[in-house]
Amino acid sequence: MSTLLSPKETVIQFMNEFNRENYAGIDAVFTSPAAYLVGGEVRVFSKYAEHLNFDDLRATGWVRTELDSIETVMDDNSSVLIRVTLTRFRGDDTEHSTGDGCYLLEQDHGRWKIRLVIVMAGSLGLQNTK
Repeated sequence: MSTLLSPKETVIQFMNEFNRENYAGIDAVFTSPAAYLVGGEVRVFSKYAEHLNFDDLRATGWVRTELDSIETVMDDNSSVLIRVTLTRFRGDDTEHSTGDGCYLLEQDHGRWKIRLVIVMAGSLGLQNTK
């Protein structure tokens, strides 16, 4: 039985690691370098977790993020585009923010990894950087 994750499973794994605030786990599902596109600004990082700042995110009231929907938009066997809708929650389970995004994945040494994150719409507040 194969333990390799599918593209959708890779995005779900990213979300799990994000909610655990696990920088090493996050970087394990991303290519190096990786890129992030939000509000017309492209940022490239040698490791994706370089742009994350969980202290700042927690200071806004965030405690977790959940995927509301996940769908494959494009799949040509060497790259896959996955679209997601997600919601971030506060500690009292009220909605913190919502948004839509895409993840571009590619094969990296036989494993699916995220190459690019595109934040398309919503109020996710992902502009925080370390």
